[in-house]
Amino acid sequence: MTAPRTAVDYDVLIAGAGAVGASLACALAGSAQRVAVIEASPPPADDRADGRGLALSLASQQVLERIGVWPALAVHSNPIRHIHVSHRGHFGSVRLDADLLNTDALGQVVPAARLGRALLDRLQSAANIDFLCPARLTALEQDAAGVSVRIDAGDTGERQLRAHLLVGADGSQSRVRELCGIGTRTKDYGQTAIVSSVRGEQPHADTAWERFTDSGPCALLPLADGRLVSVCCVASADADRVQALADSDYIEFLTDRCGRRLGRFTEAGPRQAYPLRLIESERQRDGRVLLLGNSVHTVHPNAAQGFNLGLHDAAALAARLQDDSGDPGAAERLTNYLRERRPIQKRVVRLTDSLAWLFYRPHPVIGPARSLAMLALDLSPAAKRFFARRTAGINQRFGS
Repeated sequence: MTAPRTAVDYDVLIAGAGAVGASLACALAGSAQRVAVIEASPPPADDRADGRGLALSLASQQVLERIGVWPALAVHSNPIRHIHVSHRGHFGSVRLDADLLNTDALGQVVPAARLGRALLDRLQSAANIDFLCPARLTALEQDAAGVSVRIDAGDTGERQLRAHLLVGADGSQSRVRELCGIGTRTKDYGQTAIVSSVRGEQPHADTAWERFTDSGPCALLPLADGRLVSVCCVASADADRVQALADSDYIEFLTDRCGRRLGRFTEAGPRQAYPLRLIESERQRDGRVLLLGNSVHTVHPNAAQGFNLGLHDAAALAARLQDDSGDPGAAERLTNYLRERRPIQKRVVRLTDSLAWLFYRPHPVIGPARSLAMLALDLSPAAKRFFARRTAGINQRFGS
């Protein structure tokens, strides 16, 4: 890693070294762009502190291969060869298999901590990237030629940095978004996702399970060591009670919510809780500042689309930034990027929000209609093939 620069010398500043911001940095590794990544929190010393698992589409796996991080992840990943979707207390289910697409898998599951580690290792080894951590963004101002920011670098004090483009990839509570005065539209789903690892009595057989319930979905994602990542959404009013359950009681609770297709669950890992809200930025761009990932839209996890969308946005932006040697923050370049990605972003937001409404709204007519729709889909090979292609991300555009 190169020594940190002290003056007006970056093409791209990235605020946030989470999965999306770090992916953008890795996509720019080895390019002609001079990049700095600003991150407030040092990486956790113990990867077990983050029990989340990420379901990657095939298209997302291809992005990670292109930016050079998949080799470090492959040994820790588990293929999704089958997907089973059901609705608790209702008839009808949908089963998707990789055979529908003549592929080996519909996607991959990777531990979130392993992905974060692989991305940080890649960006820290790139000669054109400076990793500034811990460093907290405290102020920014723009002019026609660039963006100037002030950061608090802890023991080393405050620093001034300047770049042609600032990318805010600093999460749902984005400091970059706040400093630019960009507002948000927020919808509270009244649900909290409780994440933990579990093991089933039966092998997971490379199957991802999603079961919709009246208080939110439960998902089970297969891990390479035989365990599963469980994502159990409950009413927020019940979240503290569920979090406080003893492990044995939580296992019974989860088994009841998810069903017994894998037998009784065992070995429940530490639980983490995440309140679920739809957060949409009122705009993605402010002059030479561009928002990315959860800074733009934080979506419901019911279709496992959040990170996949952010990763593809990052890949598309990197492609735009490298297509010539011009100004990375030029209005035309950023406008072209947004013209390409906005329709896809809107479609994902509509999908996840619609599913949240469709499956969690008690109604004497909607309930049976949902079941009939799932049954009809499961009986239609053409429809299943269409949804399998969408799940795998086949034909998605994410830059060249």
